[in-house]
Amino acid sequence: MNNDIINHPAHYTDGKFETIDAIESWRLGYHLGNAVKYISRAGKKSKDTELEDLRKARWYIKRYLDYHREKVESIVAIDYAADKGLDQDLSGAILCLSVSAILSDEPQDLSVRQALAALERAIGVREARAND
Repeated sequence: MNNDIINHPAHYTDGKFETIDAIESWRLGYHLGNAVKYISRAGKKSKDTELEDLRKARWYIKRYLDYHREKVESIVAIDYAADKGLDQDLSGAILCLSVSAILSDEPQDLSVRQALAALERAIGVREARAND
């Protein structure tokens, strides 16, 4: 087994793109980088913590919107989302986060808010599933 749990944990290296490489490519700061990290690993580190990971991603996006206005760049976000096997809502969140890099402050905030809305939908679906 080639799983270096410190430098290359399996829940971040499950596809062609390693999560940290996407975060660095997009020049995401701490908050949006953590949002991508938690979205990407949701349900992969442990099925029991999928909803918790998505809630953490939401927290980081909200914190970003409240306190930070940093520019972001991209790998090709749709390729990254497909590589991670993300559903439509989570792919939409990733796409919105990556697109925010090329936009000015006001549209950038809109893009991050759209990412938050997609994440809220994904959390709602999983919460409903958990309550069934």
